[in-house]
Amino acid sequence: ILVPPALISAVNSELVYGEVDESVYQMFVRYESEEPPEILADPAAEFGALSLLWADVLELADGRLQVDVYWRSDRALDEELVVFVHVVDQEKLLGQHDAPPAEGRWKQDWWRAGQIIRDRHIVNLDDPYDATRQQILIGLYQASTGERLPVTGITAGESVGDAWTMGSE
Repeated sequence: ILVPPALISAVNSELVYGEVDESVYQMFVRYESEEPPEILADPAAEFGALSLLWADVLELADGRLQVDVYWRSDRALDEELVVFVHVVDQEKLLGQHDAPPAEGRWKQDWWRAGQIIRDRHIVNLDDPYDATRQQILIGLYQASTGERLPVTGITAGESVGDAWTMGSE
């Protein structure tokens, strides 16, 4: 039983080959729960029913970026949403990853008050990431229409566009 507040992560198994079909697939998903760190107490931005609490970035050895986004909701979600993570340099898109929260492994009707979901995105880049010149934008859009959700800033409580800029909190 998950007792809020809880930080939940969906962890994929290693890839395996099928016995009949030689395609590669995930054997299982394991869910982990832990006490959330203090840094996840207050939201950085609001996207309607979802609060973006924090995002971490890690440069992987192969040049890709791992971006972990932490979401909290106070209820089950009414609609299917897709998270986008864009790496930009002066409005030029350098890389992106779009997927449902937790790659769809945490269903929209599973969300409960106090649960925090770790949402991992791997972004492919042609060139190394340069935090001094490039920005990471994070947002949500409706899966059915592609319409982006507006972002509300926490301090001012007013719309700040349709994406949150990492480092702008």
